[in-house]
Amino acid sequence: MAQAGAHEIRFSAAEAQEILALYRAMEFDGSNPDRYGKTAFAWQAALRGERGRVRLPLPDKVVNDPRNPWNPYVDITAEMAGCHVMPVEAHLRAIMAPPILPPRFNF
Repeated sequence: MAQAGAHEIRFSAAEAQEILALYRAMEFDGSNPDRYGKTAFAWQAALRGERGRVRLPLPDKVVNDPRNPWNPYVDITAEMAGCHVMPVEAHLRAIMAPPILPPRFNF
C-alpha cells in the first residue's frame, strides 16, 4: 500500500450509515438470497461496528453446496471499515514488482 501511495479513507458514522442504506436499497445486505458476496457482507459488518468472528448472511445454497461450500465465518477488524485509494498505475507497479527474496546462504 505504501509503495503504491495509497491513502486510507475512514468514514464518519453518517457516511457508514449511507453506505449501508445503499446496500439495503440494492438488496445486497443478506435480504435477497440471489445477491451475495463475502467481501460486501464483511465490509457491511465492519461498517456496522462488528468485530471479531462474525457469521455473514450467506444463503444456505452456497454454505451447504456439496462441491464448493463457502465458510460463512470471517474475522472482522477495525481496519476493514475503511477503504484505500491510489492511482491504478501505481497499484499495478506495486503488485507487479519482483518479490524480495531472502539472502542466499552458502554452507
